[in-house]
Amino acid sequence: MAVTAAAMRDTGAGRRLMLAAWATALAALLLVGTACDSRAAQSYPRLASIYFGSLGEVDLELLSRWDLVVLSKRAEDIHQDELAELRALNPEIRLLAHMAVAYGSGFTEPPINGDLTAALDANNWWMLDTEGERVQMAAGNMMLNMSLDCPTNAQGQRLCEWLPGYIAERLQEGGRWDGVFLDYCVDRIAWWDPYLDYPIDHDLDGNPAAAEELNESWRLGMRKCVTKLRDLVGDDFLLVANGNNTLYDWCDGDTREKFPNMHGDWYENMMNEEHGYLAFEALYRQPTTNIINYIWEGEITPDGPRRGGSFDREFLFGLTSTLVFGGGYFSCDDPAHGEVWWIEYYDVDLGQPLGRAEDVQAYPGQQAVGVDHTELIKMRRFEKGIAVINPTTWFHRIELGGAYYDVHSWNGQFYEFSGLRTRLTVCFESGEVLVGTGVVPDYKVDSARAAESGEAVVLTWDPIDGAASYSVYRCQSDGFGGFGEKSLLGVVEEPLYTDWDIVEAGDYRYFIAPIDDLKCEGQQSRAIEVSTEPGSDLSIALIVDELDETLALHWNPVDDLAPPGSAIDLRTAITGVWPLPAAEGTTVSFTVADDERWGDSTRTKLAVYDVAGRLVRRLVENPLEPGRHVRQWDLTNDAGAGVASGCYFFVLERGRERVSSKTLVLR
Repeated sequence: MAVTAAAMRDTGAGRRLMLAAWATALAALLLVGTACDSRAAQSYPRLASIYFGSLGEVDLELLSRWDLVVLSKRAEDIHQDELAELRALNPEIRLLAHMAVAYGSGFTEPPINGDLTAALDANNWWMLDTEGERVQMAAGNMMLNMSLDCPTNAQGQRLCEWLPGYIAERLQEGGRWDGVFLDYCVDRIAWWDPYLDYPIDHDLDGNPAAAEELNESWRLGMRKCVTKLRDLVGDDFLLVANGNNTLYDWCDGDTREKFPNMHGDWYENMMNEEHGYLAFEALYRQPTTNIINYIWEGEITPDGPRRGGSFDREFLFGLTSTLVFGGGYFSCDDPAHGEVWWIEYYDVDLGQPLGRAEDVQAYPGQQAVGVDHTELIKMRRFEKGIAVINPTTWFHRIELGGAYYDVHSWNGQFYEFSGLRTRLTVCFESGEVLVGTGVVPDYKVDSARAAESGEAVVLTWDPIDGAASYSVYRCQSDGFGGFGEKSLLGVVEEPLYTDWDIVEAGDYRYFIAPIDDLKCEGQQSRAIEVSTEPGSDLSIALIVDELDETLALHWNPVDDLAPPGSAIDLRTAITGVWPLPAAEGTTVSFTVADDERWGDSTRTKLAVYDVAGRLVRRLVENPLEPGRHVRQWDLTNDAGAGVASGCYFFVLERGRERVSSKTLVLR
């Protein structure tokens, strides 16, 4: 491109041009079939752990939950049993051995990689400065001389020519590893000179290396090393780099370590045309194995990072960047890569993506000044949920275009209906992940009965299409005309529940809700009221009426809107409720039958009730001509006060006919 990446970043037009360029390549990537590699079939989010601690001290069962794990090569040397157990716990796990071009004292104390360090010492393959001292990236972390001008061994091999054979022999042939994590795999190193006491002398001539000469020698040496390594290990052995290399044809991916601050700001890390995440997704061998690694440098408690505030915001920024814009793996750990943390978002199974990132309706919470990247507020839909990202510097309200469940509504068994969201406010430079298909699970409860023995309450109901299980709740009368809080009794797969825990006389209410195969709970039924007396049979005071099917979330009522009073031979029925869920108001369409049993003067009633059967709002209470009719409800009660979020019922009565349909209010 004619304009530099830095210049383009400073203008909205430039960002759009760069984004469009990568969007074309990424679109093709995201829509590629999944048959080529098992990696492509993994559910999202794809999780990586970079763990350099001891396998003898970590919870192996916990570590086995990740899809991709990078381990220090010491696991090969002193923890072979633990390495085998890790593989046995998760046969699908991919294990990468950490190999770097800089090694510290940990590789000799205790003796680790003794043959490697012996070869480095014997052949003078450490990178040296003009004083003959080893170049250190950090205290005790010494660089290898991967340039084409380093000394040769007795066989005439430079390090870049010898190292591939060592890796292939030690790491591939043992069968314990699925690949190698090539740390500090950069394509230039002259920038390091200003941080050193003395400049680099890569060819050992005693003189400082010129920057261009040093970078070129290093770049060619790295390329020789990786190309030879790929030839030796074949196509299936993973080579994942860390350090912004340009070895796209031979490596499977790269790592965005310390995301999003290692290589500039978030935009530079994601959109830079040379070393941005989107570039990596398009340029490396397909399917790619790229990693976004977020490092928490704040307080760490015995249970993990201090939650809330910065951690949650930054964690979600990294996770949703990974989910929304590509197919990579997300990693979160501490600066030393010595901690293993399992976050509740890792329990989510989003399945496969249904497409690429798409625009969303987003509104700033206040008058926002200086907000940037608004064109990159995006959503990506998956089989079982969505991911949303807000890279701007302001809070934004996001319209989800459907009803989804908050991850934090998970109760260990299912996502509770109370966690349903149709919109949410996303924090600046953060994101959110939600589960569900966008449509509220439906329900219909036909009947319930009590056991004759007086020892238990037995609830039965008709099976519901699409329900994988059912949740059953109970609350008890407080003795003052009200009822206490509902408690979850259990989850059953069949439409039958027996409550053996009634031990005292009283009035009880039961509620039943379906749970779909994504573990998302639907709306609860109307109350099933039961009265009990010790020593006698249990009796049911109220059995709920049959409830109409809930319409799909995106049901379009246009075809159902004939002029009011149209003389059409229809049954008395509620034919539509929209929008569902409702936040500002809702519309109900219904039909009144042209039935000789009821004359034109018969009063028609349409009213709104809550889940406890209490009257909330009267909408119609007068005779209506047979035909189609429409009424609006502004979500207020008869006193004019706004109603709370929850489930409500439209009840239509004409003569002795009575039908109902539910609606959902989400504020």
